[in-house]
Amino acid sequence: MQNLASAFATALIGVVLVTLLSTGSTKAISRNEFLTPELQSPVDGSATARPDREGD
Repeated sequence: MQNLASAFATALIGVVLVTLLSTGSTKAISRNEFLTPELQSPVDGSATARPDREGD
């Protein structure tokens, strides 16, 4: 039972760390003024990444 609790805690901490790192990375990329809008748009969700697909 102790091994199960330890495994659960390890998995939970892993999920928290991945969430924090991905959130921080997403914010850093979207705030980077040196990246072109085409590179930023997949991160911030804007529609400028695929102008050829406008109107879909």
